[in-house]
Amino acid sequence: MVRAVSKNLEILAREPEGRARLWSNTRQFHQGLREIGVDIGSTVSPIAPIRINGDHDSLRQFGV
Repeated sequence: MVRAVSKNLEILAREPEGRARLWSNTRQFHQGLREIGVDIGSTVSPIAPIRINGDHDSLRQFGV
């Protein structure tokens, strides 16, 4: 795992456009989720928490 992280850091240093693409994709993804009414809170991370309100039966539609 350490080797994988190290390699990823190497790639980020060598190819900074990847970071810009990640943030562009993140903004587009967050906007799309919000437009369809998904509550992701105020996150600024590429990892988007999706809050689902309801009981266990209503969550089954999401495969939870």
